Amino acid sequence: MSLDPPHAVPPTLRVLENVLPPQTIEILNGLNAWALGDRPAQSAGLAGRKSEKTLRDMIAEGTIGHPRGLFALFKGTEIEAVWHEVLGPDIALCLSSTIMRDFNPVNRPTPARWHYDAFLLGMSTPMLNTWVPLNDVGVTAPGMTMCRIPHWPHDYWQRAVEIADENGMIPATRQEEVKYSNDEILALAEKEPESPIFDTVLNAGDVIVFDHQHIHGTQHSLVNAGRRRSLEIRVVSLKSALHLRDVGNPHMFIPFE
Repeated sequence: MSLDPPHAVPPTLRVLENVLPPQTIEILNGLNAWALGDRPAQSAGLAGRKSEKTLRDMIAEGTIGHPRGLFALFKGTEIEAVWHEVLGPDIALCLSSTIMRDFNPVNRPTPARWHYDAFLLGMSTPMLNTWVPLNDVGVTAPGMTMCRIPHWPHDYWQRAVEIADENGMIPATRQEEVKYSNDEILALAEKEPESPIFDTVLNAGDVIVFDHQHIHGTQHSLVNAGRRRSLEIRVVSLKSALHLRDVGNPHMFIPFE
């Protein structure tokens, strides 16, 4: 089975407002707390680390049973409609890169450096990341800073393409080469006639859906930032999931049904 040509889907970056009701956010917050716990500030071994857990690990540990319960929260929503619009009728969720996070600044977590999600599943694998903040972000708690333009900075995207192997994957030994500091990206953005980057300001119930071609990172612009809980859901077409399995990609997928 072969993949569609590289970047066969249109670049996608959408902010969807008020698409998840309060009861869904309450359920997801409960799952986040159950999986990650309410860690005390600066507890031993946590300083400088993000608290996070993949859906694969949550299933293995018994925190969640079959993911169909999680799927049900997104069935029939505008989020699912965007997934199908971009990726087609048959899609799969990546268990190993769908992640619950608890970003608590008092534990001095390391913010995510700027990166393209393409380094996870391949430069030519169409993929959507659905970022679900479980509390309001962008004003008192850090959101994400996103780039509006796919493949920007273009030299950086081309560098990643050149590093990628024959299956479009960035070798594990070279992934640090495609992650960038906030200062570096801000300096490049300031050289543009109009800045291509923006901070996401979202309420609980809003989500942002973007593809593997948009560089992004943790918002740095807040002073005395508060705590953020979030869920990242990464989906691909079922065809892409089967291809990745066939070429030995280690990520685990399950059909979204």
